[in-house]
Amino acid sequence: MKQKTLEILEFDKIKSLIEQEVMSDLAVEKVKQLTPSSDYDTVVHQMNEMDEIAKIYNQYRIPSMSGLSRVEPFIKRATIGGTLNVQELNAIKMLIQVQNQFKTFYNQIVEDEETINYESLDTQMQQLPVLTDLYQSIHQKCDSDDLYDSASVQLQSIRSRISKTNQNIKTQLDRIVKSTGNQKKLSDAIVTVRNERNVIPVKAEYRQDFNGIVHDQSASGQTLYIEPASVVELNNQVSRLRSEEATERQRILAQLTQEVAEEADACLLSEKVMGHLDFFGW
Repeated sequence: MKQKTLEILEFDKIKSLIEQEVMSDLAVEKVKQLTPSSDYDTVVHQMNEMDEIAKIYNQYRIPSMSGLSRVEPFIKRATIGGTLNVQELNAIKMLIQVQNQFKTFYNQIVEDEETINYESLDTQMQQLPVLTDLYQSIHQKCDSDDLYDSASVQLQSIRSRISKTNQNIKTQLDRIVKSTGNQKKLSDAIVTVRNERNVIPVKAEYRQDFNGIVHDQSASGQTLYIEPASVVELNNQVSRLRSEEATERQRILAQLTQEVAEEADACLLSEKVMGHLDFFGW
């Protein structure tokens, strides 16, 4: 169709209105690519599909597609050796979760309406892959923004040791800052952090009374942030444990990414089908 005709029809305005109605980024992409078709069979097929969806929409409470986003870039990166982060893995999990909700919903409709045939929707639903194992793997290991402690025995052990060591550090530093003899020597009776080390704020004139490492000072120079010698080795232990934690975390993410790569084709198919369904009004 000629561009002038599209302008007369205000086709871009129509697309903008449709964009406001769809729920997911997947459907928005399809709307942006939308062009009129002059092929009779294509138009008939799309009208039949729309009719089927309209019938279901008018009779049932349809599961929401809210929260779906494009995962194709993540999946492609997984297949070439990149490592996905927790947020990217959760986006893939959300795709699987929504497709499973729709499969359950649709199967229930088919069971309830045995005499009704949704030919176009049947074709779409039959394409949806089984991705339960991948979903469970991500679900069991990934919280909303980090890995669960229980993502592996090793990670749980490391984080437990970090927690216990930090508690030991806090106990020792609390003893220092709460000591009656130290009250006048501190700018504030608190434990704070500088350069990822636990420190106490010491008035500059009392520097010689505290054996330890100066990590920072206030803008005025009147307060020094000192890591007391008594906790230096404990802080070193925490640093080593943090490094171990990062290594284990990376290993788990790489393992999950490999599982995504193994199901890459299935995930891409799921994204295609779900985007198509949202585009048509689900």
